[in-house]
Amino acid sequence: LERLPKETIIFDWHYAERPYDSTRLFRDAGLEVVCCPAVRSYDSFFCHLGETRENIDQHAEDARKLEALGVLVTTWEFSYFTNYPSTLPIIYSAGRRLAFGDDWHEALLTEGGEKYTGMATAMAIWVERASPFLGWPGWRRLRQSFVLSQNPFFLWREWREEVCGEAGNRLLAVCAHHAGEYPADFLRLSIDWVRGVERAYEAYALRETEEACARLRGLDPLFDELHRWMAHFASLGGSQADVGRAALLRRRLHDAVDAIEKLDNGYQPGFETITHPAYVPGDQAAWRTGQY
Repeated sequence: LERLPKETIIFDWHYAERPYDSTRLFRDAGLEVVCCPAVRSYDSFFCHLGETRENIDQHAEDARKLEALGVLVTTWEFSYFTNYPSTLPIIYSAGRRLAFGDDWHEALLTEGGEKYTGMATAMAIWVERASPFLGWPGWRRLRQSFVLSQNPFFLWREWREEVCGEAGNRLLAVCAHHAGEYPADFLRLSIDWVRGVERAYEAYALRETEEACARLRGLDPLFDELHRWMAHFASLGGSQADVGRAALLRRRLHDAVDAIEKLDNGYQPGFETITHPAYVPGDQAAWRTGQY
């Protein structure tokens, strides 16, 4: 700190705690500071709304106490099936909160409207409370398993126990109430995928490989829908790569069907093995395949 030029401006990032201690350290060293919270969409399937609001309020309070230059709200990772259109009202409501002291709920109503506010509240608060898999601090488990892994069958492995029961029914009911909004449609699509793969797995476990393939093929329209959403967001200036990622996930589905159809001589590896991108026909070392 002693070697830094005094005209240096420190942007002090803290996304899980308040910035008071470090900001005070920089201010005591004679440096100007901007306190930087985050809209918590990068570690969620949509946005950890309660944590976002708390983080921003803490930064604003500490910035005032320590006479910092101000607050810069950051956002991260608007790719891998997150997007600005479904998050911008939250960002703008943060601006209203910081600039005018607006109530959080009223700020979101002003920026997003009643329909959006209802959806955001349901997705970011009700859904997270109802689903341990999606809740805080989940670290984007849905997107990590579905798209970042580049193998959608990982989501089936991770989520099947929760989503194939009554919890899944409750989540689908919320999604149906907010149909046509991206976070709700993405969640519903993901649940439909996991449940569909589970039905294919059940047929495969009974050695009904033709039926397993038919059930997997029946999931192909989900990727049509996913591709349309990603193409829409790309047309608005969003991630072009997400269009390709949607196509890649579809190829993983087709690869799995192709691998099952080519089984012969009575050999049948585990479903987790044959749906894995590293699977090689005749593979006996499934414990190695599962490492990647």
